[in-house]
Amino acid sequence: MIKRRKVLSGQVSAVALGAIAAVTMAGAFAAEKISEKNPAVAFDQVSSDILKGSQGLLKLNSDKSLNLAGVQFRLVDGPATYYTLGEHARDPKFNQLLFQTDVRKYIASENTTDFLEAKRSYYSRLNFDLEHQRHERLYPYLFDWKSLNHAPIRELTEPLEVYAKEMKYTGPDTDSKYFDPNFQKELDEMSQTELSRGNKLTVLPNGKSQIEKIRQVKAAKHFIFAAVMAWECDEGALPLIDAMIEKRKEGLDVRIIMEKFYPDTVFKACYKRMEEGGIDVVRLTDKFKYKFAFMHNKFFTFDGTTGIIGGQNIAHFETLSDGFNHYNRDTDLLIEGPAAADILENFIDLWENHVNRRFVSTEKHSSAYPYRSLLKELRNQQVMDGKRGQMHYADWLSKPETRMDGLCRIAIQRPYGRNFFLADLYAKYFDAAKHHIVMTTPDMHFDADDAKKIKSPKTTGFYKNVREAAKRGVRIDQISNGRDGGWGEFTAQLREWSNEEEDKGHPGWANYWARKEEKQTVSKIGETRELLKMLSQTPNYYTWTHFQYIHAKQILWDNIISVIGSVNLDNTALDRNHEGAAICMDESLAAQMRNLLTLDLINSTPVVSKNNE
Repeated sequence: MIKRRKVLSGQVSAVALGAIAAVTMAGAFAAEKISEKNPAVAFDQVSSDILKGSQGLLKLNSDKSLNLAGVQFRLVDGPATYYTLGEHARDPKFNQLLFQTDVRKYIASENTTDFLEAKRSYYSRLNFDLEHQRHERLYPYLFDWKSLNHAPIRELTEPLEVYAKEMKYTGPDTDSKYFDPNFQKELDEMSQTELSRGNKLTVLPNGKSQIEKIRQVKAAKHFIFAAVMAWECDEGALPLIDAMIEKRKEGLDVRIIMEKFYPDTVFKACYKRMEEGGIDVVRLTDKFKYKFAFMHNKFFTFDGTTGIIGGQNIAHFETLSDGFNHYNRDTDLLIEGPAAADILENFIDLWENHVNRRFVSTEKHSSAYPYRSLLKELRNQQVMDGKRGQMHYADWLSKPETRMDGLCRIAIQRPYGRNFFLADLYAKYFDAAKHHIVMTTPDMHFDADDAKKIKSPKTTGFYKNVREAAKRGVRIDQISNGRDGGWGEFTAQLREWSNEEEDKGHPGWANYWARKEEKQTVSKIGETRELLKMLSQTPNYYTWTHFQYIHAKQILWDNIISVIGSVNLDNTALDRNHEGAAICMDESLAAQMRNLLTLDLINSTPVVSKNNE
């Protein structure tokens, strides 16, 4: 029987849009229910159907550690999908490893030059069902493949150019505007940020970020500051929260800024646990002052010398994710070096600005102002060491050995004044792009250029810049969400309720929540698909939907500029919210991003169809 994941007493899951829901592995279930009238089918029969239907594009995994004895499946009503029964029913990894995709044979069968083009060719021959938001199927799939017509590819075993020819790396374009000192100084001026050099940068995908956060908390000597939108005290988050409480007991200064909506509604018990543990927590709200702006940041600083920034909230659908197990597919970035001081500065600014408001008690919260002396000391030393300052730009950017040596700017906006700049900053990078851009975003909302009333001018302008880049020959690959990811945590909550009722033997209620989930999800993602279709009408603009819920906010410009942050490419982030991103030029980081984004692309479905839907 499926159980809800354990959370603190008194804590309930959110059902409002954007709330962080308590999801379970049961959330992996589809809206279609398994009908008992469909007989159980042995693995040999299922594998025969799939291998025959795929015409050699798939092959059985020869790994003998996969114990197939007694494995059975049942056909799901609706799409041609086999669902695994028994002990492996909730084991996505097992089910995804049963078959392997022959990438080179797939490419040859479509007579294309790489895997991405082969997928576009294949899906362009399939009709798309708008009512259910999925392509037709020419042969049965396993449930854990979601919308993919092949087994998910968990590891890259071929050169990157076999999957996506644009990912072949021959070194940075030395004539790129990104290496122009005057261009970088212009960005400094418009964003009130600056470059630092010598940062060690490590991508933290999915649950690896939680492991690193706990490691950094335990290693901290003086203080731990975090500005993260939502914290849920579930089994995936508690190890980090309790580690922070333990460090507070040891005497470290531990502070958290979070969006006020969550501790005031669905996560009251978690907030109470933090406060009782001695953590100084500020609940920030700008919803009513600045057009429903949310504190959407996700960043940490440890002693001012190390930082983590990205897209992950602190909840188990992030912390327990491996990117394939039907939790969020997300990305953070570990920064070891001078850019961590910029994260510290932004935390101080955010803390002081909010605590000094009249409705927040200055007696309850300690001042962060004394940390400005530490910040000044860190930055002065970095300038002396040649790691910070415009006076170094010409030297750094002119030399091959330094122009891609951990150069980073930390761009964190607030929904007011000159600090509101991310859309304009991104526009400059798009204007300077020459070759290839890959970007991922969970949400997409913006007004068309010809709309009678443009409610989100920065977001509308952003997508105009992207399309202009495509028109001048830059290839754009953009990944967002479709039927598989749905409406994120909201979709997962409805799926969970359906599965709980099914386990209780209440098929009526189970089907009620399943139908509710499908109706809400299809409505939401139908809008996203229309926007993706519109964008893909621009030459050189290719759009995709991921087979998980992609929550990562990533951009790679010309294999030079890597971006990881909290910034959704939509009207809430670009026109309203508190948001932050690390924007870096680094050889190692660019290589990590190419691998990660290639995996994201090949495990996505192209927004193409025979019936142009």
